[in-house]
Amino acid sequence: MVASSERLQSCSIPGMPFPCDENTKTWSFSDKLSKKNAAFFRRVVKNHALIAFEYSVHCTQLAADLVRKAPDELTEQIKTALVMAELLEYLHYYYLDVPREALRLRREQDVYRQFLNLQGYTCVEEYKRHHRAPKGSKHVHDLTVDSNWPRLFLLRVRRLLLSVDQVAVGSMGYHRVIGSAEKYVGPVVPWVSIFFFVPRLFTNLFLMFKHLIPGNWMSSQERSLGLGARFNAQLERRWFELGNDAAWFSIGVINCFVLVGVLAPVALYVGVAMQAFDVIMVSVRAHLELSRIQQLEQKYERLLKDPTLDAAAREHVQGYLFHLKQRLHYEKKRHYFAIANNCVLLIAVALLVPFFAIQPVIAMIGAALAVLNTIVFFGAAKYLEAQKPKDKIHQESPSSSAIVKHGFFKAAPPPDLDVSFTPKDLPSIVLA
Repeated sequence: MVASSERLQSCSIPGMPFPCDENTKTWSFSDKLSKKNAAFFRRVVKNHALIAFEYSVHCTQLAADLVRKAPDELTEQIKTALVMAELLEYLHYYYLDVPREALRLRREQDVYRQFLNLQGYTCVEEYKRHHRAPKGSKHVHDLTVDSNWPRLFLLRVRRLLLSVDQVAVGSMGYHRVIGSAEKYVGPVVPWVSIFFFVPRLFTNLFLMFKHLIPGNWMSSQERSLGLGARFNAQLERRWFELGNDAAWFSIGVINCFVLVGVLAPVALYVGVAMQAFDVIMVSVRAHLELSRIQQLEQKYERLLKDPTLDAAAREHVQGYLFHLKQRLHYEKKRHYFAIANNCVLLIAVALLVPFFAIQPVIAMIGAALAVLNTIVFFGAAKYLEAQKPKDKIHQESPSSSAIVKHGFFKAAPPPDLDVSFTPKDLPSIVLA
């Protein structure tokens, strides 16, 4: 199998079962997965984010190959996609308890099975799983992310208006308007800073404890992993959001109840420290995620030097490496963008503290820089998001048109599948 037996040879997960009997062309991968023990799945769960990222890149390669290759040239790639999709669905259903991911992966498997059925394979499902409706945690996360930019923009505009009031001392009308508005807005701002982070913070804390403490809400498979494996899996998924939200929530509480009255000016210095903390957090995340992708890139480059690799396998490895490099380039831009954004904000916030803002105009420059940074980086984020390598196969995609053109599927087209992955690590799977 292209990606599973030749391209991914480093055996990070030994004991992966064969997905099908090539003599009878009977697909039975999920049934074999259900017979694996907890030790096997501890290794898989440890690397689940890597597998998800590798699957994402594989989907990008597959979508590109669908429009330029004949159907018989795609069989091995479809097999690999189905193996990874079934493995990830099994993990998200039984071991990670993420219904939305399990449901999405199940729908994608239907696409791959239709292709293999037309290629003479019998994809018998020895298992039946009832997929629950997606939970509300994703909605909490999306709401927090989507509302963060407007929140920051309004807070920074407020700071700019207050700074202008300090400079335009001769404008009594402006001073009265700002003073009247600040009587109502000022007391609310610290509370907004507290409660904004509460939903996502407590959702993540609840989910952490839910996956750590055994109960009737936990599947027997997840319980068999052990406390350490469950903790590591959940921490890998949530460490950045937990660290960010806990820190800003704590500072919000301190600003509300401690740094008041004569201590209020200290809050500006605390804000600078927190912005520096954000720079450190995004830098650490960038280092961890990019270094792991680069390690995988090096593995594939070494694999290309293997003299035993046949021509077909070498072509597939080269194709995968091409798309992996594209994805790495995108991830670098995404992480460097986040670091640059936070560095500019650190400078802007630093200009607001009395130590630097000797003159009111300096504080105004800092506030204006923060507002300008918010506008520019919001637009840049949308532009960067549009540059992400496509890893979707849905009704309107070029790859779907290629499927119809080749007559792969005669049934109704599958629903829109939105594949989205967060690279954490990249395992290499071997079917042996």
